[in-house]
Amino acid sequence: MKVDDIVATASEVVPQMQAAGADVIIALCHSGIGDDKYLPQMENAALPLAKVSGIDALLLGHTHEAFPDPAGRSATDADYATGRLYGKPAVMATFCGKSLGVLELDLQWVADGWGIVGQKASLRHTAGTAAESPLRQRLRDLVSVPHRATVSKLRAPIAQTQIPIASYFATIQPDLSQQLLARAMQNSVATALKDTEQAALPLLAAKSSFRFGGRSGLGHYIDIPPGPITLRDAAAIFPFADALCAVRRTGKQLRLWLERASAHYNQVRPGILDQPLINPHSAGYNCDTIYGLSYQIDLSQPARFNANGVEINTDACRIQDIRYQGKTVADEDVFLVAANSFRAKGGGGFPAIASEDVLFTSAHPVRTHLIEYLTQTGTIATPVHATWSFAPIPQTAARFTSAPAARQHMFGPISHIGPGPDGFETYQISF
Repeated sequence: MKVDDIVATASEVVPQMQAAGADVIIALCHSGIGDDKYLPQMENAALPLAKVSGIDALLLGHTHEAFPDPAGRSATDADYATGRLYGKPAVMATFCGKSLGVLELDLQWVADGWGIVGQKASLRHTAGTAAESPLRQRLRDLVSVPHRATVSKLRAPIAQTQIPIASYFATIQPDLSQQLLARAMQNSVATALKDTEQAALPLLAAKSSFRFGGRSGLGHYIDIPPGPITLRDAAAIFPFADALCAVRRTGKQLRLWLERASAHYNQVRPGILDQPLINPHSAGYNCDTIYGLSYQIDLSQPARFNANGVEINTDACRIQDIRYQGKTVADEDVFLVAANSFRAKGGGGFPAIASEDVLFTSAHPVRTHLIEYLTQTGTIATPVHATWSFAPIPQTAARFTSAPAARQHMFGPISHIGPGPDGFETYQISF
């Protein structure tokens, strides 16, 4: 089931499963723990799903959280200490096999079938062993040939770069890996629509970073030194199968798009030098920037949307001085925006885009267009463009974390502070 259908569909399917004889129903939900109020297309729908009568337990994902987690935030509806959502056991086992989620249900036979009389949710952290079991060795032997062939293909160069391409500050300042993706998307849309009336519209590209650290850990960054760009690098820049789309947006709609993206940041207090920059409930892949525009984000203002895309302050205005080729963007100006199909459908809690405003959908994934662009370009020599920035706030700074290797890529108003949690380092940006 798609996330935007999951609660409504579960409400219909669960009674059918019970009528067919199901005694215990476990929901497998690739969705995180967000708001408890259900909204169509909400990205993290675990809490509304847990409220569906008849669901006994849940397996969660998507946001890479640890659940249960004794150190996590708890509320009456989400108990991180015991791993329960509305009293129902649930697990989310972080990411990439770092943990194993365990649901233990004690069942007892009653008059009309099996009933749950005890329940426990827990995580077991995986650990490598020096000894190679016979089964593991046999599996290794079986997959070794296709594995080597896959690795060889992924390591094959498709282009070259004369400058480093790194995403250590992808949500802090303009990022070259995202701008390469944006140029690829623009190039493909321009080619596809060159003989249509839409070709006359100014062409932008909306994109975000999928390698920004966060809960995915220290290895979750782009870091391509000068030299070859491989197929693996392209897959890291855009790892999903979403199709390339082109959507029609007005200046007013673009402002709302960027206001939603700016929920990634906390409101900062002028005159304070030590305050957290990133909203801990927001994921970097929802921090879109729009290539082709210039603008500023004023973090002295409150966010218009929360981290789940729910509008909480209709009067808030963080996005300032939006310009296209130096000219102020008016509410009624019309643009063509290259985007991925997930975002074009309103994914991530962004303002929904009507079907009549989706003017083009490619038959190929975004990553295919990125690979074609890099191959055709051959050598990347153009550095990152200064397209957006935070608005100046005198005598004000905020801290954030990134990998230790980020120290080699600092420029502008970013400085290194010292060690951070879980192997990360703490950095500061001055406004």
